[in-house]
Amino acid sequence: LIGGETQMHLLECAHDLKMTDGTYVFVPYDALLYSLPYKHTPYQVLRNNPKLREAYDAVLTITVESQEKTFYQAFTEAAVRGEIPEKLEFDQ
Repeated sequence: LIGGETQMHLLECAHDLKMTDGTYVFVPYDALLYSLPYKHTPYQVLRNNPKLREAYDAVLTITVESQEKTFYQAFTEAAVRGEIPEKLEFDQ
């Protein structure tokens, strides 16, 4: 997942609090800043965690067209163009 363990814990807690039943929608704001592939992108962590997979259904990812690039390619190109910082601290 883009947000790593922090996003995983947030979604698992939201699931435990019954906040992933369709009442709320979670939007990863960082995905608004650069293109993100949406086709044929496997998330191994979702395969191994049924609770997280169910919670992830409540995530609405809005992003610009990725033109069939992988996440790594799109992220790297955006960083090179200065659209996003190349390195961020964990709390950023």
